[in-house]
Amino acid sequence: MLCENCRKDVASVHLSGWQTVRIGSTDETREQPFEHHFCATCAEELRQSNPLLNPLLQAPQGARVLKLRVTNVSPERIEVRAINPPADWAKDQWSFLAYRLPPRYAVLGMEFDVIVTEERLKWLEGRELEK
Repeated sequence: MLCENCRKDVASVHLSGWQTVRIGSTDETREQPFEHHFCATCAEELRQSNPLLNPLLQAPQGARVLKLRVTNVSPERIEVRAINPPADWAKDQWSFLAYRLPPRYAVLGMEFDVIVTEERLKWLEGRELEK
């Protein structure tokens, strides 16, 4: 697969996740999956300005980087545990709705990083957000 930026080198940096998009001209939004593929050179150059390569550029206040490991997988749920969780977080494991993660994360033992807030973790779990 070629880098989607330069279209010359082989992509070695692969990004996937969910983003909030507006529906039409209303204030209504929905979550939509995304995937991007860059070569190492382009990824390094884009890291300075592209929130996909440096998500903390646009992360909401209170967001944290968590490294997670998949501990159990079922058709409905993907259970994860934080690796070295922040000391001030009440939980270190979660059960996410499987359809709210890209399918390739449904692999026992897989490790991945996420930038999340407490509210985003609740959404991934399928719990109602507090208003």
